[in-house]
Amino acid sequence: MEKIKKIMGQIKKIIEWLSLSYLIICGSVIISVALIIIGAYTHRTTRQELQERTAQIETLLEGFSEIRAIAEADQYDFIQIYITDPDAVPYTLADAMSLLQSQYHSFTEQISALIALFTIAFTIFSIAMPIMNYVFVQKDVIVSLREKQDEMKEAFEKVYASSILEQKKMKEEFEAASTASREKHTELQNNYDNLLSELEGILKEQKEIKSTLDTEIPRLEGVIKQAGQMSERVASTVSHKLDEHSLRTSQIDIEPISDSDADKAKALYLNAMTGIRPELALTHMKKAVELAPDNAQYRNGLAGILHDMKLYHEALAEIQKAVELEPNNATYRDNLGGTLHEMNRLQEALVESHKAVELEPNNAQYRDNLGITLHNMKRYPEALAEHEKAVELDPKDGHCIASLGRARYKLKRYSTALESLDKALSMSPNQDRAYRYRGLTKIALEQMKDTPNYEDAMQDLDKAIELGKDGNSSHYNYLARAEAYITIGEYDKAKKDLTNALLIDDKEPETYYWFSVYYKKTNNPAKSSEYLAKAYELGYIPEP
Repeated sequence: MEKIKKIMGQIKKIIEWLSLSYLIICGSVIISVALIIIGAYTHRTTRQELQERTAQIETLLEGFSEIRAIAEADQYDFIQIYITDPDAVPYTLADAMSLLQSQYHSFTEQISALIALFTIAFTIFSIAMPIMNYVFVQKDVIVSLREKQDEMKEAFEKVYASSILEQKKMKEEFEAASTASREKHTELQNNYDNLLSELEGILKEQKEIKSTLDTEIPRLEGVIKQAGQMSERVASTVSHKLDEHSLRTSQIDIEPISDSDADKAKALYLNAMTGIRPELALTHMKKAVELAPDNAQYRNGLAGILHDMKLYHEALAEIQKAVELEPNNATYRDNLGGTLHEMNRLQEALVESHKAVELEPNNAQYRDNLGITLHNMKRYPEALAEHEKAVELDPKDGHCIASLGRARYKLKRYSTALESLDKALSMSPNQDRAYRYRGLTKIALEQMKDTPNYEDAMQDLDKAIELGKDGNSSHYNYLARAEAYITIGEYDKAKKDLTNALLIDDKEPETYYWFSVYYKKTNNPAKSSEYLAKAYELGYIPEP
């Protein structure tokens, strides 16, 4: 608004100046026109007089001609007439010329006076114009400049006063800060002195304790030695008692209701399923199958024990017989798919998992297992669809939710993957697989940051190894941490984890693949090619 007001003020002054200049110009034009009219009128009047004088001169000339003729005829008579009556004689030629010259001079003087008057008028207005411009226009400009100068002076005084106040305030704050700093320094100095005194006291106490220990350690070593000998005797006794108890409890506790082979087989099956030792459970189950070879349930139970003992070929034979006996049993189809999956026969496993889902489409576990097989075949979009369906069927199953998080991770949907894995661990906190993929997801998310921090991610991967150290997937946990170490450039640690994974399962193609990546990163192309070939030999499927 202030700028608009200033612009309007300038426009107003320009208009006023133009109006004044217009008035002056108009006045000058009017005066000039008036002078021209006066000059024209004077010229007209003078011209008429001149015409009249010319007529008189012509009359004189005619008279002069007559006189001359008379003179030539009789000069005496002319003189006589002149002497007798001078007034009767016309003017002489000299008189006529004199009269004509006087009239001409009069006309010339009038014209000169008119021109002089016109020149004086223009001179006066030429001088008056700048004077009037200064008086009426420049004066306003000077007044405006003086007002602007006063405003600037006032603003400067305000700024100066404000800066003085600000400087005073800063000075007060600095003095307050200096005072606080001195007080803090004094406090820290006192604390340091107190800590020093406490440390001196602690050192003194440690010296006393050391002196005491020097005398007590030999005695304690003797006591510990005696305690160790006693502990060995106690451990031996306890172990013997436990072995006896295990042997007793591993015997057939459930008696058959009759001596028939079917009842004996059932009792053996129940004892195998409730047994403590896998070896004894396997023995009972084999006896049950021998007594009832056409019982699909016993065949399935025997396959389960063999599967848990990683005897996959024997387990496959038993579960296939169970499926032959009951081909429409979804559980047996699902178990057959799981065994084939562990043997890395993924295409056959996929067929059996599909059949299990077809038989029971609303079973969340079968859907999840089908998704796992698709996942290991690197068919991640299809795996995601199955896991989403499984979670929809059983939204409280933490294992299904963990599978969903893993599929989302593989499809690089890291934010939703992290949400699923957090939820899975809140429901089932001891899932090593959920910790494994949550750690990898956090690594991926940190990679997107300018200053990544991998500490939290590595803690999850460590937790996965700790939880899964006795399980079937322990080598996968080492592989996951090795992958993370390769990603962040810690190759020595990666090699150590890859070696551990290989010692646990030397048939896993993913282990050889990541060894290939490790050697590629450490500039050993020959080794990298060797391990990659081994991975493909074992059935490695590349990422899509």
